[in-house]
Amino acid sequence: MTSRVLRSAVALIGTCALGASLMGFASVGPAKAQSTTSAGITLSMTAQFNYDAKPGDLVEYSYHLQNIGTERLVDVRVENGVGGASSPADLSPVTCPETVLNPGGWVDCWATYRVSQADLDAGHLTSTGLAWGSPTKGDPVASLPAYVDTPTRVAPSIVLTVKDSQSTSTRSVGNTVRYTYTVANTGNLTLRGVAVDGGVQAPSTSQGLSRVDCPGGDLTPGASVDCTATYTLSSADVIDGVLRSSPSARATAPAGFDVTSASESTVALPRLVQPAELTGTKYAIFNVNSRKALDINAQGEIVQKDYTATSRQWWTFTADVGSTPRPSRNAVNIRNVSTTQLLGVVAGAQHDGAVAVQWPDVNAADQSWSLLPTDGGYVTIVNNNSGKVLGIPAGSQKDGEKAVQWTEERVKDQQWVLLPVD
Repeated sequence: MTSRVLRSAVALIGTCALGASLMGFASVGPAKAQSTTSAGITLSMTAQFNYDAKPGDLVEYSYHLQNIGTERLVDVRVENGVGGASSPADLSPVTCPETVLNPGGWVDCWATYRVSQADLDAGHLTSTGLAWGSPTKGDPVASLPAYVDTPTRVAPSIVLTVKDSQSTSTRSVGNTVRYTYTVANTGNLTLRGVAVDGGVQAPSTSQGLSRVDCPGGDLTPGASVDCTATYTLSSADVIDGVLRSSPSARATAPAGFDVTSASESTVALPRLVQPAELTGTKYAIFNVNSRKALDINAQGEIVQKDYTATSRQWWTFTADVGSTPRPSRNAVNIRNVSTTQLLGVVAGAQHDGAVAVQWPDVNAADQSWSLLPTDGGYVTIVNNNSGKVLGIPAGSQKDGEKAVQWTEERVKDQQWVLLPVD
């Protein structure tokens, strides 16, 4: 155990002549030219202390007293005290093995102090001492005050860990992820004002993250606190399938400076809804490449647009039981909620680049589609009349770009996500 021993300046007063008195001395008897007597005492202090001390550890104080006068001193004692944040209740009385000092004599006394968290937060300990002795005649004399100031180790630190829990077993726009940010005080100082920044990363946005709530109050060494927030999934999150964030925590140390800690979080979202699980629920259909939703323009053409949660961007899937020819695989009609018309291909075309349109339900072959799962949990939307897949030409991400049918190339602009909506 490393110890530091600190000694104060010796508190003393020189000899006082011919009946004059100074602090620490008293004249004895009438002034005489032939002889002079005086009383005086000095005090010096040291502290033995573990620099890495914890609350409850002891500081050992030593007090060296010496009679520097010509008078014998009795009732020798030390009055000790503490300063700053230290508590007098944690300081023991001074023990002296001798209470009588002849001229030139000395004695070593001692006391202990129990370290508190307040001492460590202050960064140092201060203790004072004042020695007293009584001559045979005259008033008691005191030393000059002595003191010793002992620095303590200042080592604030925190560690941030992140956990998540998800609200459903499948992922959809509006589902939530609950984050728990645990901030642990791993240093030796009391911290205040714990706060956490969620630090979401693209394609997630900070608008989806609620305020991070942290309990108030002090965070003592070894303690931890849980802060919480909720993130609401956007269409981009659902399509991406992963939430990434770089949260950071901060807290304020007693001296007023901040300590920080950073972490990384990757949340794998639940699986997507698969074609076999489709019900009468309304769905938004998002392109994986552009993250835009299928919509309808003024000409009745099918286009991609930023999602605005309007009924033009909502679709239902019902079994196709009447199209001719009947497809050999499960077939569906895809109906727009706003117009009630069906998704089809203009003029029943079968060539690459033919635009997707909406038409009233006329039991046409080009209004029959099959939904096939792909790697990554996405789907391709296959026209059962042409055998071609629905996509966005040239991988465009432009708002208002028309959807077309094309020979399947297994690219992301031909892959879609079906997201249930309320």
